[in-house]
Amino acid sequence: MTQRRLRIFDDVYADAAMERQCPNCGAEPNDYCRRPDGEIRSVPCILRVRLAEGSTP
Repeated sequence: MTQRRLRIFDDVYADAAMERQCPNCGAEPNDYCRRPDGEIRSVPCILRVRLAEGSTP
């Protein structure tokens, strides 16, 4: 994966609770969310974004 693409992911994931494990896909803290096939999701799971907003899953 290119550095440019990782920087784009950092921008997209800025509003997600990256310090927490994803309650949807199980991604570890500070790791990008993953699809069932193991590939990085281009956007974080909605539950991880809701955690950052103060909602609980």
